[in-house]
Amino acid sequence: MKISEFARKYGVEISTVRYYINSHLLIPKVHNKQYRFDDRCETDMNIIVQLKDFGFSISEIRTILSLIHLSNLTALDDVTDFVQILEKKEAELRAELESMQSTHEELLKFISSLKNRRVQDGAVYPVKGIPLQMLPLLCCPDCGEPLELQKADLKGGEVMNGEASCSCGYHATIQNGIVLTEGGTLNELDIPYLNRGIFKLLPVSWVSLFQQSFSRMYETLLLMDKAGGKVILENQLNCFSFLFSRISELDPSNLYILTDPHPEIVLRFKKMIEQQNPKLNILYIVDKTCRYPLKKHCVDIYTDICSINDFGAFHKNEDLISALQPYLKPGAEMVGTYLYCRPYSPTYKNLLANHPDCAHGNYQLSYFHDLIRKSGAELIHEEDIGSIDEWCGENPCFFFHVDKDPVFFHMYHCKMKN
Repeated sequence: MKISEFARKYGVEISTVRYYINSHLLIPKVHNKQYRFDDRCETDMNIIVQLKDFGFSISEIRTILSLIHLSNLTALDDVTDFVQILEKKEAELRAELESMQSTHEELLKFISSLKNRRVQDGAVYPVKGIPLQMLPLLCCPDCGEPLELQKADLKGGEVMNGEASCSCGYHATIQNGIVLTEGGTLNELDIPYLNRGIFKLLPVSWVSLFQQSFSRMYETLLLMDKAGGKVILENQLNCFSFLFSRISELDPSNLYILTDPHPEIVLRFKKMIEQQNPKLNILYIVDKTCRYPLKKHCVDIYTDICSINDFGAFHKNEDLISALQPYLKPGAEMVGTYLYCRPYSPTYKNLLANHPDCAHGNYQLSYFHDLIRKSGAELIHEEDIGSIDEWCGENPCFFFHVDKDPVFFHMYHCKMKN
């Protein structure tokens, strides 16, 4: 029987048969430089298949075949040796089964614990409103006067619903503890990514760099947040949120502001945070204009995960740092991660081609440095966390990325001038 026929008979690849020959499990005859498989080879192959099913390694199978070839299992001692080998394997399999059973039971317990935490249809979580500590921060973005609350629905010392208006004509609505501002339009490409599968579409290499960025930002935040009582702002939440990633570790003595242009995004993050029941004072704002209804110069710390990138992709003639400056205190600090690619790289060209309203220079390190310089901020620290050239796949956040073209994760910490 030729090697191709032999392989076909046992449902294996020819390369597998060659491997068995090279491992001295099969010893076919050779005629005209071609292998010929006889009845002995078939007997050996049947033993190999059975022993592999029992979990024996190649080395163990070679030992057993040698025993069989040399003795034909005619002597009682040889049979005893063979039985001992099989009994040893049986003991190993039994131990594995017991271990697997224990692991299986632990897995079932873990699944059960997750199911108990999982949001079931109709499950009720306490909906939080605007904490009273946050109300002094609500001011008219036009004239700077405090906003007047009307038709306020209070629950547990928090504002759930109502109106917030100013005598100059500015008006905002409060619904389920979220401030909804009026005016402004969104670019048709700026859509809310509500499907959490967006994160599953990110290659592991990208996720790893985001995690490293989160860690470095958190280390920096701890160093500058020792006193507590700070007002911390994060916006452009659509895809990623640094504060949410560290929600269980944040200092409850601080006041937090989370904003995004999309009400669906803000509501999603609010629900996820409420499910974790953190004892944090958070003000949620939906705003399309970056004219936030906030007191001027009230923010101590701004955290940024690609927010400058995201904003720049849809605002040709604006930049995020300039839009935020009215709200940043003198001496306010910014910590974030900015993504950039090489000048005029394929990814950068693809970005401009697919985002006609993208700020020229966005996703370029020189653009980021120009924004910092223009704002008058002092760069305390900056570093490349790493770079990645693995294609981002079908992920809609970075659909413009070109395979094999590196994208750099640049962590920064800067301080506004006093």
